[in-house]
Amino acid sequence: MDNDRFGDVALITGATRGIGYGIARALAEAGYAVGLCARSDDVETVAQELRERGSNAHGWRADMSDVADVRRFVDRAAERFGRIDVLVNNAGLNRASAVMDADPDEIDAMFETNVRGVLVAMQAAGRHMIAQGGGRIVNIASWVARSPAPGFVAYSASKAALVSLTRGAALELADSEITVNAVSPGNVWTEIWDESTAGTPLRSARTARELFDTTIAAQPIKRGVTPEEVARAVLFLCSRHAASITGENVVVASGL
Repeated sequence: MDNDRFGDVALITGATRGIGYGIARALAEAGYAVGLCARSDDVETVAQELRERGSNAHGWRADMSDVADVRRFVDRAAERFGRIDVLVNNAGLNRASAVMDADPDEIDAMFETNVRGVLVAMQAAGRHMIAQGGGRIVNIASWVARSPAPGFVAYSASKAALVSLTRGAALELADSEITVNAVSPGNVWTEIWDESTAGTPLRSARTARELFDTTIAAQPIKRGVTPEEVARAVLFLCSRHAASITGENVVVASGL
């Protein structure tokens, strides 16, 4: 158990795969009781896996684009665990699109999940944290927030908005002893690469993995970031060592 962790209970959204799964495992292994949410029924399977590893874990099915779902998840988790010390907003939606081809409905969907859903989760968890006297919030953004990637313009804009939201929330919640930070991963290989680029000009004749490998070859550090590396940055921001860090965006992106 990590004696330097802040608090006892952590909530993680989008926790069934990729970066979210890595963060959920890391927090559970550090000694947190973890409340997990995701859109799929796999969330309870992941919670059961963590329980078998000795952790106090519970999963709820929730869609971050649904305001009522988000509030319900946070309140049920607070009722089950008795408190909320950490919130990690990892759930996100990515759809590749060039400026001239961007679909308005897909843009709305990305902002509903990547920005509005995070704000609603921060509001819901923040009320519990204020009553308790403090907390940690970590929002998972992306390296494209500071350097928009061609073919991902709307997604880049949503993550830039999330970084701005993080900074603003940090300023407003500082007096309540709540820190709010972002972690911006670089290119992490997950199935999201396949989902976000399928049927787009970015793929052409290439597979998602070939597209990923081409992207990696152009980076300063020519390998992908792992979910575990992102999780370690989150763990630090959730620790007592990060008590004076707020409003920051920690970029874990192989030099991008």
